[in-house]
Amino acid sequence: MPLQRPCAPPKALSKILAENKLKSVVFCSSIEEVKRMSALLHSRGFAEYAPLHSELKSFQRNSAIKRFSSGKIRVLIATDLAARGVHFKNARRVYSLGVSQKFYLHRAGRTGRMHESGECVSIVLAAEVPALIRVFSSLGIVG
Repeated sequence: MPLQRPCAPPKALSKILAENKLKSVVFCSSIEEVKRMSALLHSRGFAEYAPLHSELKSFQRNSAIKRFSSGKIRVLIATDLAARGVHFKNARRVYSLGVSQKFYLHRAGRTGRMHESGECVSIVLAAEVPALIRVFSSLGIVG
């Protein structure tokens, strides 16, 4: 079960997103976390985002992806629903909130596609660092 994330990482991320103009996908560990992150961005006046999770109707999910791909919004806040099989055109950065052993590689793979550059930034609690190191080690990222 994912740790209940305190406000500090999402608040820090909301500041980063406001200052950073790159097209980005933020992966959250749950629908509730997507909703909290979306509400935080909204409360801070950030309008260039859309949530993406399984409780949305199909047309809402398709609309969010289309708006992101066309450049009408620059941030998607998503669950791992979007970590596999979805290509996000020109996504330059992925933010991964929390550690997902099962989906880390799929989350990171949403950027830097088709010979383009991209970055994956993991934002974790101190208690999650050992799990993140295990994920990196299993992927050959760290020795």
